[in-house]
Amino acid sequence: MAAEKKIPLKLMVDKEKKRVVWAETDSDFVDVVFSFLTMPIGTIVRLATKESKIGSMDGLYRSIEKMDEKYFQTPACKAMLLRPRNASQKKCHKLAVKIDDTTVSYLYWCSNCSVLQYYLDTCKKCGRVMPPQGEPEFSKVNGVFVKGRMEFVVKDDLQVIPVSATSSLFILQTLEIKDEMALEEMDIEFGREEAMNLLKCFLLSTTALTDGFLPKPENMVLGQVIKPSKTEKMTEKEDAKETLVDSKVMMQGKLIIRKSSDEVVYLEATEDMTNFIVSFLTFPVGLIAKLVGGYSLPGSAGNLYQSIEELKAEDHLNSKESKTELLNPKLACLMGSDDQLFGIEEAVLPYTNQCLNTKFAHSETKKGGSFMKGSSKFMLTDDLTVEMFSPSAAFSLLKKLNVPLHDLKVQDITIGAEEAVKLLRAAMTSTTVLTDVFCPKKEEHELHSPESSTASVIEEQFVCL
Repeated sequence: MAAEKKIPLKLMVDKEKKRVVWAETDSDFVDVVFSFLTMPIGTIVRLATKESKIGSMDGLYRSIEKMDEKYFQTPACKAMLLRPRNASQKKCHKLAVKIDDTTVSYLYWCSNCSVLQYYLDTCKKCGRVMPPQGEPEFSKVNGVFVKGRMEFVVKDDLQVIPVSATSSLFILQTLEIKDEMALEEMDIEFGREEAMNLLKCFLLSTTALTDGFLPKPENMVLGQVIKPSKTEKMTEKEDAKETLVDSKVMMQGKLIIRKSSDEVVYLEATEDMTNFIVSFLTFPVGLIAKLVGGYSLPGSAGNLYQSIEELKAEDHLNSKESKTELLNPKLACLMGSDDQLFGIEEAVLPYTNQCLNTKFAHSETKKGGSFMKGSSKFMLTDDLTVEMFSPSAAFSLLKKLNVPLHDLKVQDITIGAEEAVKLLRAAMTSTTVLTDVFCPKKEEHELHSPESSTASVIEEQFVCL
């Protein structure tokens, strides 16, 4: 077995405040950090052993893991949610330090039935195990995402700055560090373990390098979101609109709400709405940034996204396509589904039109499909835990939460494009997603303002069981 490659990294540390001020590095390290934006959320949760602490994503992942395969369209659908593919997987295989352990060979050929499949190595027609179609050859001529042999300064909050005569001075002035004697150099070797630590931090902490390399519990700022300015909010809204589908597309559901606290107990959802929410696990981080606005990402991820926006592709990145791949990544080939309120593209790979879509029970080569079984009802709790709906399951939840029947009301909701963005944003930052989106706590100045809503409230005793 080949020895694990390590990237030498020079950290500049503030001794008094015990924080990393910046890291001096080359394209190898920056490529690894940039690759975080191509990773699907489900992959990050899996690599973090379901302890990523990214909003409600851990709970969503664990509930899918526990659910019986019979509630999915095919057994492959469950596997696709738990081990979603990265559309940039081949490129990420060239990284000096690789984190994702997903195999690169994902095209399979059955000589018995003359069919191709992505991702699933068991033939859907005859059940034979199929061999992968060759291991691709890789050559790292000009870096993975950034140009090779370039030098960068990476701030504690993952803002990436090309090295210049003024870059370090700019950081010192920004942080108001006046005494250079307070700084000391620290040389480390950046391998897979260090990369995993940084991956866990970049969506949780606004001091990702400090928490990744000088871990102290008091430094961690879990789920902190950098609040955008008024100008940034406008840009964020416009960016999101570009990727939304027709706003007339709607999904229906019923919220069960505790009247005394105005908190959502659970959502009774149909297959299409559930399919839409579980598909969040397949979304790359960069795609989520595009959908909800990069400034809405928690931790240091917003700064990382913004850094790429500000880098000139012709000067710092190895191609314009690389910049697009990071800022607006696509879903992996055939990972998309029908029940979407976002206009999301899939990557196109060779033989895509000839490959069987493993989301369909029969031999279909068309795109789309659904992860969850049709005509089913599901119960989603406030933290997006999913299970099959049944009266007994609902009563068990009420008993667990100690919620009396007389304290409940039913609210019919309609989810369109606007609500979809709010749901995705809340899923990344909150463990009370449904309450935050549908029963938000109003600011005092909003209490006297008229507002419209797509939801109609049924003020009656709990009767839907």
